[in-house]
Amino acid sequence: MTEAQKQFLEDKYNRGEQQKMKFNANDVAREMETLMNGNEYVFEPYQWLKPSQIQSFWSRLTKNRRRSSQKKATSNETTTPIDDIDNPEEEEEEDDELFEEVAGDIKRNLLKKKEQINQKTTKDSSGTDNSPTLSKKTKQSQRSMDNLAEQQLKKRSVHK
Repeated sequence: MTEAQKQFLEDKYNRGEQQKMKFNANDVAREMETLMNGNEYVFEPYQWLKPSQIQSFWSRLTKNRRRSSQKKATSNETTTPIDDIDNPEEEEEEDDELFEEVAGDIKRNLLKKKEQINQKTTKDSSGTDNSPTLSKKTKQSQRSMDNLAEQQLKKRSVHK
């Protein structure tokens, strides 16, 4: 995130706390797309954030403010500046690693199932063979997981 994005989201968050009302991440995302300063848009299209990204930022901000207020209460420390918020890139990398791990597990399970179906087909001597439809479903599921993995990689490359 750029400093302008962070500052915009912080201002919304702080204003929401002062007015004792939460801003809606969907509304804030739309505002980012239409906000103008004179005759120019404040944010370019590549700088627009999704509601989920806005909500995630606010969640991290809340978590860090709570953490710093707890530390302050126990040791009289000053509040944590916004720059000390958990690194969003680190969190995104953790999310990517978790996604890849889950996707890998699902893919391995699909391949095991496919192998079991193929073994069952070779052992099945009854003449009624339903394995092509099951195998087709397995292939479709595998393709879906591959597509999800590709989308995640594209998303990661866009953010970097």
